[in-house]
Amino acid sequence: MNYTVNARQIVNLCTLFDSNFILKGLALISSVERHSSFSIKWTVLALDSFTERYLENLSHPSIEIVNLRTINDYELLALVGKRPWREICWTSAACLLNYVKNKSDEERIIAYVDADCFFYNDIFEVFDSLKIKGSIGIHEHRFSSDRASFLETSGRFNVGLVCGIVGGNFNDCIERWRNQVLEDCSVNPTLGKCGDQTYLNDWPHLYEHVVILDDKGVGGGPWNMNNYKISKISNNIYFDEVPLKFFHFHGLNIAFLNKLFAVYIPASGYKYKRSQVNYLYKQYIRNLQKLITEHPELPIPKVVKGLKWWGTNIVKFRFFFKINL
Repeated sequence: MNYTVNARQIVNLCTLFDSNFILKGLALISSVERHSSFSIKWTVLALDSFTERYLENLSHPSIEIVNLRTINDYELLALVGKRPWREICWTSAACLLNYVKNKSDEERIIAYVDADCFFYNDIFEVFDSLKIKGSIGIHEHRFSSDRASFLETSGRFNVGLVCGIVGGNFNDCIERWRNQVLEDCSVNPTLGKCGDQTYLNDWPHLYEHVVILDDKGVGGGPWNMNNYKISKISNNIYFDEVPLKFFHFHGLNIAFLNKLFAVYIPASGYKYKRSQVNYLYKQYIRNLQKLITEHPELPIPKVVKGLKWWGTNIVKFRFFFKINL
């Protein structure tokens, strides 16, 4: 039997962040809700006490707040302090999606979204390809030629968004993914491991109804933006002729940010063009500045690097002034 996204009035989304990513996480949530044509139910895994308290004080009616204890995944909790923090974050994504799956009705669309993603159009357009109960939706990196070597080490697919329709096939996939990341979520290029990400390489071969979301506007990121002519028409951003659905702002390093001024590297470690900075990164920085104005108590993302890194990258920083006339 085929299903359509229009048959569901609510989609369950989940994400995770700590105080260093809370600004980006709130930007993600705001961007999804701004464009969404249907109801969204969020589950946010707060990875530190500040984030949990702040979200509780927001009292957002569509956000369920969980932490590493209340998610009821004791195998995940047992790894805290034993793994590097970044591996805990990567491990948590599959565990969180599994938690949301277990709480969701069958045939409900659910998705995990990285906190540093940002939506420019209705997220339901991304889910249009999910037609069968148990469908799994993933998107490729689509590496540009200057990043082609990363296919082997980073994997074919990106975990910025992983979605599906709750039921048999999808359930088996997410449960297996959770077990895999609990066993090992390290980065080891020699073994072809990149956190939680390279496990997705096997999904099209292991499961039926895996939908590879091949729309150019799905999963834009610094690793593929050089594949496309990026333009802006009537406030819409296009990758070639296709409207951008969401962009993954991986590698954005912010040295300073307030409501009027920003100092940042758009995509640390990547090649980028002025048009990409103007159409993508400046607009995103504007949205972060808007949030800073609305929530002045939020911490600014920190760039914690050594002197060598600063010496190498200082010339790459961009300066942005927001002037309200």
